[in-house]
Amino acid sequence: ILLGVDTRENTKKDGLSLVAKGGFLQDCADKTAYILGAGGRYRHFLSNKFSMDLNGYLLGANAVKSFEKKETLCTTDVFGNQNCQTVGGNNDREFVFLPLVNIGFNYHLESDNVVGFTVSYIPKNTAIAATSGSDLLFLTINTGF
Repeated sequence: ILLGVDTRENTKKDGLSLVAKGGFLQDCADKTAYILGAGGRYRHFLSNKFSMDLNGYLLGANAVKSFEKKETLCTTDVFGNQNCQTVGGNNDREFVFLPLVNIGFNYHLESDNVVGFTVSYIPKNTAIAATSGSDLLFLTINTGF
């Protein structure tokens, strides 16, 4: 869940504005990444009802450093006694800055609400597990009120 704020008084006009985003996401290992940041938006109306947004953010993210799998290892001694130990499952977290750029397409309803979708890109960052393997490209569904 990400929440955003657009600083423009009238979002029904073309133009630049400052935007802020914050919230949390679940990464590929079902670990929570907390995100907070700000950036800029340019909105251009394609018609009375449709607009396009170009956004760029610098986000601060607190996320887990690795996707280590938790395992239980058991050994049996010569007397048949079993000794088990759980290893892995590291939840160490790291704070990193992540650039994010996206393009969004919006439909403006009569009630001044907006629905749309956004395609976002975050470059690879090896300090955290969520972006350590590759760049991220993802689609989100948006609503605004």
